[in-house]
Amino acid sequence: MKWPAVLSLFSLILGSLIWIAVWTSVSLLDPAPPGGYREGVADTHLYLLFSIALMTAGLVTVYLHQAHDLPFVGKAAFLLALAGFLLFGGGRLLQEFGHNPQPMAGIGWILFAVFLVIYSIVCLVKGVFYPTTRTVLLLAAISLLLLSDLDWRSWLAVPFGLIWAWIGIDKLHKEIAWK
Repeated sequence: MKWPAVLSLFSLILGSLIWIAVWTSVSLLDPAPPGGYREGVADTHLYLLFSIALMTAGLVTVYLHQAHDLPFVGKAAFLLALAGFLLFGGGRLLQEFGHNPQPMAGIGWILFAVFLVIYSIVCLVKGVFYPTTRTVLLLAAISLLLLSDLDWRSWLAVPFGLIWAWIGIDKLHKEIAWK
């Protein structure tokens, strides 16, 4: 058993569960007034950053586990999605220090969502995960394109957390069972 891989897969699972908790708490807030912001969303940014940090460690392990199964386009899409995810996190970190998170967070989110959709399509075509996992991953990636923290669309972040928690559990099971 490779302990770094096991620990990073645990971090993916934990980060995904925190991601789900954060977005669920945002979704339960009152919607934003027209042209305004939702009250209480700023209180969740540190938890969101923590979940992004944990998930990133696990996502790198998932990538290393499947890199041999992916063509160049899939590898590039995954790495660009991961870069977008980190850019989005960096924008939110700036916001925590009182700076404008845009355009860093916005560009990061767009990169993340678009390249995650491309990566999901490659996984679907190449059969990288189980058929159900591939389909849910693609649907979760598409739902991120519509995500907003202003209204009901914040619920669209939950499938993303669920599928990556599932992938982390699946990879962790294989990591422990094979060693």
